[in-house]
Amino acid sequence: TQTQIYSLAQGVVYWKPPQCAYTALASSLQNEELHTYCPDEGLPSLLSELQTKLSNENNLRNVNVIVTSGANQAYVNCVSTLLSPSDKAIVFAPYYFNHVMAIQMMRGDDACIVGPTLVGGQPDLNWLEDTLSSSSSNK
Repeated sequence: TQTQIYSLAQGVVYWKPPQCAYTALASSLQNEELHTYCPDEGLPSLLSELQTKLSNENNLRNVNVIVTSGANQAYVNCVSTLLSPSDKAIVFAPYYFNHVMAIQMMRGDDACIVGPTLVGGQPDLNWLEDTLSSSSSNK
């Protein structure tokens, strides 16, 4: 059995960026793209580079890429895209409080269901199957 405890706290780094990052930041301040709004999905040049990387290194082709300011923003985008107004979402402990907040913010308090977990922290899949089969609005 697993006895080690893993922290799911937000990651806050305790080290400073390397000097080359400061130098790159200072030189990038002259870039006109930095001082303008960009498309919601990210800068076209960055998206192109990411798509090339995914194609060449990961063998993923014809994929759409969106750049967000972080994982929480990406999760909010998924919730707002995938959940219809009447849908509910299920999360299992342990979960990031930001995920519950995103569901509540986008669809209301009643839209978020916290499912039970078994000893060891695994989601109760029998409960999940019963819950999903009893309602067509759960995603």
